Amino acid sequence: MKPSSPAPPQNWNRNPCRRAPLDPNGRPDSSSSTGRTPSGMPTKPFGDLHPSPFDAAEPDATFCAVGHRLAFFIWRAAQGDSTVNDRVPRGVIFDVDGVLFDSAECHRRAWYRLAEELNLSMCDAFFYDTFGQTNTTILKRLLGHELDARENRRLSERKEVLFREEARGGLRFFPGVTDRLRELKAAGFRLALGTSAPRSNVDFFRQELGLGMHVETFVCMDDICHGKPDPEVFLLAAQRLGLGPDRCAVVEDAVAGVQAAKAGGFKCIAVTTTNRAETLREKSAPDLILAATAEVTPDVVARLLDDAQKRFKIP
Repeated sequence: MKPSSPAPPQNWNRNPCRRAPLDPNGRPDSSSSTGRTPSGMPTKPFGDLHPSPFDAAEPDATFCAVGHRLAFFIWRAAQGDSTVNDRVPRGVIFDVDGVLFDSAECHRRAWYRLAEELNLSMCDAFFYDTFGQTNTTILKRLLGHELDARENRRLSERKEVLFREEARGGLRFFPGVTDRLRELKAAGFRLALGTSAPRSNVDFFRQELGLGMHVETFVCMDDICHGKPDPEVFLLAAQRLGLGPDRCAVVEDAVAGVQAAKAGGFKCIAVTTTNRAETLREKSAPDLILAATAEVTPDVVARLLDDAQKRFKIP
């Protein structure tokens, strides 16, 4: 007759990876659990879609033997460390004009019409140098002095009315953009828009192109106090996505937009749909320059963000 094994102490926890009280059935007592291990690491670091071995009442003996932290990395390696489907959410914030569709020419014609109404001269160099900035900033430079709030609002609204007249019925997404947006969403990226345009233009874009169906949130000029190159528009977009700047990439076409992204601590992809690569590189130093928004694939964004964490490098 085999001698019986001595009974364990009353408070003994047979799961050394989880130092939490057990209920009478030997499972962790949820009523007293804080949801965190002694190291401070969440017991569910990536949510229910990717269950952790630490959520089990009886983890594999290997996990118990090697200790909590090493077990975590063994488990993560077993899950596969994909550069795209990362367990921690990531985001992409897109500028709108000149990034998702070609509206630069419509804006150019609108500014020329407004300048003509004001008996002012206008040139293409001025337009492209200020493209992406707020109407307030552009009007100040165009007129050579600041306007009072009422006149600034009147001229800004007039310019956007002229823009919508020029753009109505003629806006089209750049080739491949909608496919890329769908692919990014399918890969787990959270998408937002960050634009210097007023809300009236954003509503116009949604009506003309169904823009809202592709993104979770948008931030426009009506939501912020400071326009590009101030980073406020992108910081608020990231906040609404629930992410920090280190977890988001910004896609821009304008010098002021790239400067705003970099000032906010974001990785920035510049597309040469409005400005030449040399201009973008010299005036704003984006992290990556691509010829078209359709080249912003899930893998490119993931590798760019991973490069920020010293894991991968864009070739």
